[in-house]
Amino acid sequence: MKKKKRRKRNIKKQLLQMTQIFELPAEAVLGDFRLISISNRDVFIENHLGVLEYTQKRLKIRSKEKDILFMGNDIVIKKMGKKNLILQGSIDMIEFFDH
Repeated sequence: MKKKKRRKRNIKKQLLQMTQIFELPAEAVLGDFRLISISNRDVFIENHLGVLEYTQKRLKIRSKEKDILFMGNDIVIKKMGKKNLILQGSIDMIEFFDH
């Protein structure tokens, strides 16, 4: 089990080095999420894996390595695609959790 985790870390490290050498965005190569926030009203998320929880006050998103929780008021999913999500509302807090 430890060998498998170590091998996975080594592969990720090598991929990260390649992104730096070829000046590629790490999130594109590694499949990590990318989050862009404009003020506290609009948020764009790339590489999400789905919605875990959704109310007007809370939105929890799954990504490859983290769950992302948005808390605020009047939270609305404006657009959701297979990998991208746009949300709007008054965002008061963003938290990240390992899963």
